[in-house]
Amino acid sequence: MTQFSEIEELDAEHGMQTYGRLPVAFVRGEGVKLWDSEGKEYLDFLGGLAVTALGHAHPAVADALADQARTLLHVSNLYFNEWQPQVAARLDALHGGGGKVFFSNSGAEANECAIKLARRYGQANGGPDRFHVLSAWGSFHGRTLTTLAATGQPQKQETFQPLPSGFRQVSFADVDALAAAMDERVCAVLLELPASSTTTAISRFVVLVPEVAKVTDLIAAAYAASVSLPVKVSTPPAKTPTMLAVSTNVSVSSPA
Repeated sequence: MTQFSEIEELDAEHGMQTYGRLPVAFVRGEGVKLWDSEGKEYLDFLGGLAVTALGHAHPAVADALADQARTLLHVSNLYFNEWQPQVAARLDALHGGGGKVFFSNSGAEANECAIKLARRYGQANGGPDRFHVLSAWGSFHGRTLTTLAATGQPQKQETFQPLPSGFRQVSFADVDALAAAMDERVCAVLLELPASSTTTAISRFVVLVPEVAKVTDLIAAAYAASVSLPVKVSTPPAKTPTMLAVSTNVSVSSPA
């Protein structure tokens, strides 16, 4: 087995050092357990940032991946395939039906899609200046230039200026600050909800975002990261459609 020092040295020589990583290299997993290159065992509480929610080396997942790899790997979106519409139908059903599914490779791409849709709607219904997006200080929405502009962390933005315009931040869970920032240029509100969003302040904020959005007749866009909120969000009138851009890792079970 390759030792950690060898892995680290090879990575330093050939890989771009874009992440500040911990000094450990994982080589094997089973369920919620991980083993590093030195044989040390860990409990995985991160789940690959919610990517491996079914655990590592799950036999059903491994068999499904192997079977599909032996059958057909990729044909691009220039063509149809049998699985994509089935997955889309399942995801749509899980969210109540009546929607459309956009497949992407990352949360940043999902957010890019949400921003594009919001700006398209805003400019089509409110004129060329309605393209501004409100997000929260301390948020993180992705590493592309556009989603970085939406991210409320100036220290992450400074190196890559100038960023796309039209993004402003307010304090999270501050309804008054959100209302004060609303004007006729705003087309969307982009939120990243904490995974434990059960506090009264956060729940109230989530409920009131569509209400605040009604004032300027805009589209309210929210980004939810694998979160289930114990609140009911009121539905705006038909003239103010609400878009929920969900970037989650959804597992669809099949009969044994």
